[in-house]
Amino acid sequence: VLEVPVDAFVFQQSGDEVQTSASVSGGIAMMAGVYPSRRIDGSFAVARVGDFADVRVYRDNQLIGRTNDEGYVMLPGLRAYEDNQISIEQADLPLDLSVGALQVKAMPAYRSGILLTFPIERVHGALLTVLLENGEPLPAGALVMVPGQAEPAPVGMRGEVYIGQLSDNNRLRANWGKYSCEFDVAYTPSDDPLPLLGPFE
Repeated sequence: VLEVPVDAFVFQQSGDEVQTSASVSGGIAMMAGVYPSRRIDGSFAVARVGDFADVRVYRDNQLIGRTNDEGYVMLPGLRAYEDNQISIEQADLPLDLSVGALQVKAMPAYRSGILLTFPIERVHGALLTVLLENGEPLPAGALVMVPGQAEPAPVGMRGEVYIGQLSDNNRLRANWGKYSCEFDVAYTPSDDPLPLLGPFE
């Protein structure tokens, strides 16, 4: 942590001499980057929220800052050797994310900093429409199995089912009652938080 005092003196003269002085102080934290801040008198943290900008970050439910363009935010004024509850605003994140935790604890040492990382990853999900061979939608309540995923995805109305963690090419299997079917789904990542794919038969 670097404290950066800055003193500026401005002299003006118009008949009588006028002197104006100003003093500014602040701090710079160097941790996974360089972060200017107000004066750092105590402990602090640098939080990373993926690579998402303008996400609100709270300390003990009080807004303390927003992430920069690279997903980082400086959090000064933390209590040393105590649990500081740091949380993020889920509404500021895209829909296509899996968030492992919206709140983490920060316990920095005195006048020291720590790096906090919120567990966030893209889910690469999509809303699929699945039809039977006769053109009817897959029955509501059917379960779609995804290779590598333990939990099946339930089918809703109109044969729609949300599937997360899709790869480029996927072979899915649907089961309902004594019936089952398989179908292929190709997926291309995009900026759309909830792409609509299909219909698949």
